[in-house]
Amino acid sequence: MLDPRWCCNKKTKIIDARDTEVGYRRRRKCLICSCRFTTIERRVSEIEKLDSLNEDQKVFLNLLFKSFGMEKDYFDV
Repeated sequence: MLDPRWCCNKKTKIIDARDTEVGYRRRRKCLICSCRFTTIERRVSEIEKLDSLNEDQKVFLNLLFKSFGMEKDYFDV
C-alpha cells in the first residue's frame, strides 16, 4: 500500500484492523516518514468477481484450466 500523503513509499505497517459491514478498515503507518493513514478495503464476493469477467477473460481462464488438465469449461462464452 502506498503512503498517499508524503513520500509515496510502499513499505507500510498495519497498526489496527477492523472488520466493518462494508469491508475492512485498516490503519497504516509508513515505515519511512511515520505518517499514519486509513485504508478501507471493500469486501467482494466470489460471485461478483466472476460475473464481472468479459468474454476474453473467460476464454483465457478456460484455456488456462484446460492446460492444467481440467476438461470442463468453467465459463460459458
